[in-house]
Amino acid sequence: MVKVEVSDDGGSSWRAAELRRGSWRLFLPELASALDAKNAGKYSITARATDEKGNVQPDEAVWNAGGYLWNKIEKQELVAGKAN
Repeated sequence: MVKVEVSDDGGSSWRAAELRRGSWRLFLPELASALDAKNAGKYSITARATDEKGNVQPDEAVWNAGGYLWNKIEKQELVAGKAN
């Protein structure tokens, strides 16, 4: 993986995330300023990776019975606001 991008608008636009080195690749997205206590609510964040050959993760995974090489764009639901 040479690049990770994140989207907070369902994949209409993408922003680069900072990559950290290690056995697992941690990436730190710059989340929209909307994700703060003043704009509490539910948000969907999408992340995709690009490899050294320029291959970008697809929207849908290719199924295999063993579950190996799971490779698709991941979506995560977030809740922003004050914790109770």
